[in-house]
Amino acid sequence: MSVLKSIVSKDGEIAPDCLAKALSIDLDKLASLIGVPHLFLVEPDLISTPQCQIKLNNFAKIMDFTVRWSGSALHACTWYCTEPLAEFGGVTAEQLFKQERYDALMHYFAHLRSGGYA
Repeated sequence: MSVLKSIVSKDGEIAPDCLAKALSIDLDKLASLIGVPHLFLVEPDLISTPQCQIKLNNFAKIMDFTVRWSGSALHACTWYCTEPLAEFGGVTAEQLFKQERYDALMHYFAHLRSGGYA
């Protein structure tokens, strides 16, 4: 399952409702997972801001990898929120994401893809 399929709106933006649906979560949970107020995911002018679109895009890429790796959206979201990552001192992917350390997560995923250990 690719999270990235069918989450982009007609105008080329990531649609929060489609992303939430792809992950079987509601918009409140999505807002919490990416660290933005709920309003950012329902107000068209806020959804379109670069800040919101970057967060949605980065989160979608993380979920795309973790859904493929874990086998389901439920497992991916659970891993994202709860699994301490030893390589990062025991913080979770969610904590790293909210600390604006998306690039570190993507490097970690590249390491896993190349056969490295978690």
